[in-house]
Amino acid sequence: MSSGSGIPAAVAGHGDLQIRNLRKTYSNVIAVDDVSLTVHQGEFLTLLGPSGSGKTTTLMMIAGFVPPSGGTIVLGGRSLTVLPPHKRDIGMVFQHYALFPHLTVAQNIAFPLEMRSLRKSEVERRVQAALDLVRLPDFGARYPRELSGGQQQRIALARAIVFEPSLLLMDEPLGALDKKLREHMQLEIKTIHHDLGVTVIYVTHDQEEALVMSDRIAVFNHGKIEQLGSPSDLYDRPATPFVADFLGESNFIPATVTAVEMHGLRLRYDRADLVANVAPAVAVGDNVTVTVRPEKTLILPVEAPGSERIGRENWICGTIADVVYLGESRKYLVHLSGGVTLIARQQATSIDMPMLQPEQEVVVGWHANDCVVLPGQSEAGAEVTSAGAEAREMTTRGVA
Repeated sequence: MSSGSGIPAAVAGHGDLQIRNLRKTYSNVIAVDDVSLTVHQGEFLTLLGPSGSGKTTTLMMIAGFVPPSGGTIVLGGRSLTVLPPHKRDIGMVFQHYALFPHLTVAQNIAFPLEMRSLRKSEVERRVQAALDLVRLPDFGARYPRELSGGQQQRIALARAIVFEPSLLLMDEPLGALDKKLREHMQLEIKTIHHDLGVTVIYVTHDQEEALVMSDRIAVFNHGKIEQLGSPSDLYDRPATPFVADFLGESNFIPATVTAVEMHGLRLRYDRADLVANVAPAVAVGDNVTVTVRPEKTLILPVEAPGSERIGRENWICGTIADVVYLGESRKYLVHLSGGVTLIARQQATSIDMPMLQPEQEVVVGWHANDCVVLPGQSEAGAEVTSAGAEAREMTTRGVA
């Protein structure tokens, strides 16, 4: 298979990347704690997590820039654990491009090919093919200082793929770009990945970026993988409060199990009866946390007709504390009876849709299919979610 640019798509024999019991310690600090992971050939896997969670250290151990304290790294049946970086057949794209300022664009891209002693004619062919692939075919004679940030990032990507690596590593490569250009580059990288079929491991702390680009996401927390799965799995069915809170916005409502039924649970929060159609292994009387995404909620004035509530099994009364206008949507902070602050998001689909006001009494509801129940009561739901804190901060700055 060919990418159509002159650079062959990934070779079928490269195989999966197998990481087993990978550890990295610095004195008494455990940076990566017994991580095991299989990255399938041709997959786009994102390592997502906050600063200090171990995602970048894991990537650097795969690249060979950081020696592991324990564990193994195997690519296509070949052990990489103790190999130096230049013998691993891995391409690397850094956040700050790392282009040679004294070399032209073509010379930058040619560098890894010249290190492999390829013939000059083959170097020239591959360099031009890489420039075509990143849509900068006429930029070979320019210097990095003559390029925009987005163009420099494309050249860094071209240099990383020009020697046809078996694995491409990307360490927050879009972090230095503005939001609009970053979104454009996300789609460009996805297209290049699809064309080449190369295995990609991508590090970011940007949740939206991870959701847009990935086949699977590994969410890191304190040196461990908290959850691994497809973007929809992690977003719609988070396994832990950390994943629910870190990947997008979530509400956390402490509740008590009142009945365990064949297809779900009945619960109690304050004076409200709740229903969930997906049940963990819990028993009557257990304390749990109900999580629901803000966009899955429906918020109505208390005087709204009852017919508008059909299809929502969960209804809780509250009072609007703040309103944040976001253009395409409105975000409401609602103080619920019982003390929890909940975030509700309402799409601005109609100019006739009334905007609810602070101090207005409302009811908030959601479908039983749209919430997740986690064992135990999360500290995230004790007072206000991190999403709520963010929204309040935005309001304080005058966004609402």
